[in-house]
Amino acid sequence: MRRTLILIVMAAILSMNYAMSQKPIQLWKNYFNLSYVIQKNTLNSVNDFNTKFGVAFTFGHTFYLNEQQTPGKLMFGIDLSWLDANYGYFSIKDSYEKYKEFYDKNDLSHHSDINVHMAELGIHFGPSLTWAISDKFSSQIYAHYEPSFAALSAEGAFAADYGSFFITGLNVSYNVLGFGFEKRWGSSKYKAIGKSKIKDFITDKIEFDTSRIFVQLRF
Repeated sequence: MRRTLILIVMAAILSMNYAMSQKPIQLWKNYFNLSYVIQKNTLNSVNDFNTKFGVAFTFGHTFYLNEQQTPGKLMFGIDLSWLDANYGYFSIKDSYEKYKEFYDKNDLSHHSDINVHMAELGIHFGPSLTWAISDKFSSQIYAHYEPSFAALSAEGAFAADYGSFFITGLNVSYNVLGFGFEKRWGSSKYKAIGKSKIKDFITDKIEFDTSRIFVQLRF
């Protein structure tokens, strides 16, 4: 009798697990990321400047190539982030001897910090792999390429040009809410717009090494 009861309980548990595993997955294909940005900017592969503050937001859509309706499956997709905006701010401390190569030689006002604002606006796309752990819980990894319009403002001077970036990331989601981390790296060589006392600085190549921690909403 006891053995029979144990078998019945085990069968019931297995039946419940099977029923749960067959519960359809809710696929949220659109996403919005709000990121806190930690960014290191390298000028001419020599001088590094870390951002004091940075933020980014991303809108996108995942096109699944093999949609699955049951948990425990891997789904391959192509992500298209049709809007990615990244902003970072840093300051070059007052030290003419250290940073004199940034200044126009005819300018003598070297007694204040140089405040630099950098922003990039682009799209990125690439493959992704999603693991549907349960009907509501999932995890995703991805690798994207991002062509961007890059702009820079420093002491009233402006510069802009094309920027090229690569992004890899990981996120976990429960229902519509998720959290993630991604690395973004690339470079841009700016072209000055108008005259600038730091013309040499803003027309040099700047390399980016960015970490973004984000909250994600899927819909």
